[in-house]
Amino acid sequence: MDKIHIRDIRGYGYVGYFEAEKILGQWFRVHLTLETDLSLAAHSDQIQDTMDYRDIIQRTQHLITSHRSNLIESLALAILDQIFLESPRVQGVTLTLIKEAPPIPNFGGSVAIELTRHRQP
Repeated sequence: MDKIHIRDIRGYGYVGYFEAEKILGQWFRVHLTLETDLSLAAHSDQIQDTMDYRDIIQRTQHLITSHRSNLIESLALAILDQIFLESPRVQGVTLTLIKEAPPIPNFGGSVAIELTRHRQP
C-alpha cells in the first residue's frame, strides 16, 4: 500500500486531565501516515485521482481546536474517525499526537501517543 505522510499539523487545544489544561489550553502537533493507492494518480497526473490532503489538514486542525476531553487518546480517536468517515480512499492511518508541553513539574519535553487503525471491510 502506498503512503502519504503529513507532518506537524499544529493546533491550540483544550484537552487534558487538569482543569488548567481545559481552561488555558496548550499546543498539540499531529503526524499522519495515510495508506492509500496512489497508482492511478501517479499515472494520470490529475489532482482528482489523488487525495486532497489540504482537507485532512484543515479537519485535523479543527478537531484539535474544538474537541474537549480529558485524554489525548480521545482526541486521537476523533481525528482517526473523521479521516475514515470523510476520506473513503484512505485504507489505513497511523496517527501520532504530541502534547508539546505537558504540565509535569521539572519536565521540559513532550508526550506523544501513536494509534494505527485500518478501514473495516
